[in-house]
This record gives sequence, structure tokens and C-alpha cells, in this order.
Amino acid sequence: MTAGLEPEPRDTVHVSVDADGAVEARNAAGAGVRIGPPGTPEAFTPVELLLLALGGCGAIDVVNITTKQRRPVVPFEIEVRGWRAVGEHRVARVRVDYWIDVGDECEANVRRAIELTAETYCTVSRTLVHETEVVHELARRDQD
Repeated sequence: MTAGLEPEPRDTVHVSVDADGAVEARNAAGAGVRIGPPGTPEAFTPVELLLLALGGCGAIDVVNITTKQRRPVVPFEIEVRGWRAVGEHRVARVRVDYWIDVGDECEANVRRAIELTAETYCTVSRTLVHETEVVHELARRDQD
């Protein structure tokens, strides 16, 4: 076990590919999402899911922080955009825009909530900013 890790994974999703090559992911709560290459009807691309995870994490954290401040800012919207690295299969830059209507008296608190989200609370953001070990393994059902 790598030092500093929880003994068991906290989050797990299951991704299945059917005989036609359609990809679907599900979590323990039973929520599902279709995944496909660009242009697949009613499906997210893998990169869109990465951006979605970052935006969703930011939204949840900003709601929690501003609610604890007793100054909730709902409703609001977030737009997350990703720029690809030229000639590489990776996202090189991500921008998260929080579209929140706030008065002058609340702006500093909302800015602080966004800062705390990015730097402290949003696991997805912190994962993207820091190096993360990723291991790909072949797991054969006939050798459980």
C-alpha cells in the first residue's frame, strides 16, 4: 500500500461495454451515464466527463461553503472549458467560470468560497493540480 492512502478506495464506478461497443458507467447509487466519442447521441465524451466532474465538485462545494456562511448564492451556473494540448492526447488548460449574481456586500465571501473550493475542498480540482498515480491493470474474471 502506498503511504498516505486510505486502506480501501472510497469511490468506485463500473464501466461496461456491450457487444455493439456502447459504453455506460454506473455508480453504487445506480446513477448512469452514456460515454462515447464526439458526436455520439445522448453521450458525454470522456473529456466532457472530466470537465463535468470538476464543475459538479465546484458547484457542490460553493453551495456548502456559502450556506455555512449563511449567505447561500443559489441558483447559479458554472461553465467549464478545456483546451487540448496541441499534438498530445491530454487537456492542457481548464477554466471554470462561476456565473453567480452577487451584490457588492457578498462578493468577497463568494470569491473566498471559490478560492477554498479550488485550493482546499474540491477533490477533483486538487487531483488535477497535483500528480496522481494512475494504474491500468488487466483483471481477468477467470483468475479471481
